[in-house]
Amino acid sequence: MRRHKLEPIEKSSQAQAPSHGALPTEKVSRKDGKAQREEGESWWVISEKSRVAFTPEAFGGDMFIAPRLNCFTASRLYVAEANFSMRTLLALLTLASLAATSAQAQTATDFQSLARLFDYDAKQPLDVQDKIIEEFPDGTLHDLTYTSPKGGPVDAYLVVPKGKGPFAAILFGHWGNGTRAEFIPEAKIYAKAGAVSLLPDYPWDRPQPWYRSLDHYDKPDLDRENIIQTVVDLRRGIDLLLARTDVDPERLAYIGHSYGAQWGSILTAVDKRMKTTILMAGVAEFGDVYLRTTDPGLTDFRKTQPAGQLEKYCDVVGQLDAIHFVGHAAPIPLLLQFANYEQYFDKTSMQHYVSTASDPKKVLYYDTGHDLNDFQALEDRYDWLVDQIHLRREPILR
Repeated sequence: MRRHKLEPIEKSSQAQAPSHGALPTEKVSRKDGKAQREEGESWWVISEKSRVAFTPEAFGGDMFIAPRLNCFTASRLYVAEANFSMRTLLALLTLASLAATSAQAQTATDFQSLARLFDYDAKQPLDVQDKIIEEFPDGTLHDLTYTSPKGGPVDAYLVVPKGKGPFAAILFGHWGNGTRAEFIPEAKIYAKAGAVSLLPDYPWDRPQPWYRSLDHYDKPDLDRENIIQTVVDLRRGIDLLLARTDVDPERLAYIGHSYGAQWGSILTAVDKRMKTTILMAGVAEFGDVYLRTTDPGLTDFRKTQPAGQLEKYCDVVGQLDAIHFVGHAAPIPLLLQFANYEQYFDKTSMQHYVSTASDPKKVLYYDTGHDLNDFQALEDRYDWLVDQIHLRREPILR
């Protein structure tokens, strides 16, 4: 077999399509983004993102099509096979385009199916029970409950600025080992800047009979349902905020930390009422924490689990991984904040998250751990909200 170097043909008015017998057979494949020859395969590569593969025997035997994305976005056409007619080439490209379109349609259908998991009846009464528990110089702190569409009350703090509004509104999602109290200090800062804030709990923070834990490693379907309830309860929190006459519905934001970022990635994909979303220390996949972390506590925990149990768990709850949703946030702008010394997942997970997230987005890193307690991280969230939902910029420290 003769071997020849692949030559790019620039896509221009001068580019000539190969004719029958114009080029020798070339055996190449793609590995790690590079072209390499491999026995038994020949490739046409249409752009960096699309491929059509077939064997030299394709014209007298079987044909194999391996498309990726859109075949017609190439600025370069890499030719690796000839000895066939233009009619055959056009047929190949047509089949590849149809297959790519079908794959894209299937992806959209899959996302729509996932999104429907978080549907609920927004006509149900909220049944808000509210009492003021603290007055501070810039507003009031309320302890309230509202009804979950999945049953039982949702406990939440509400921080209300002084004045009549209309105010911006912020919904918070705390980290998994925290409570709804995590963001009270930050919500008070935003009250001075002109925002109403709602800080709900999660089903595993609630008293019996409404308590739902998130540790059914042998029954992952239960945890999957608890995650769905958490997101639905947050959507109901949006309903509560937008039902207030002192809230401007065009100035709503979400801020979520850790698990709160996980819920926020889903929320932003399935509910477009936010003006912006801030996701702090979000992990791309549950498996990045349960299966691949080097954190000593989680590593020891992994050793205590029966063989294969955590893998099955991550397969089931992984249907709700952030990576399946954060790419659907658009047109909502994202601020993504990560820790350079993150202890629960690695930089690969962060890069996966960032590369999948839709635009517009801004990505910032801080020299801290998972709790993101760098003061600059707070300053950056504040500046982002000033720009996105038009808060007043007030000094944080007085």
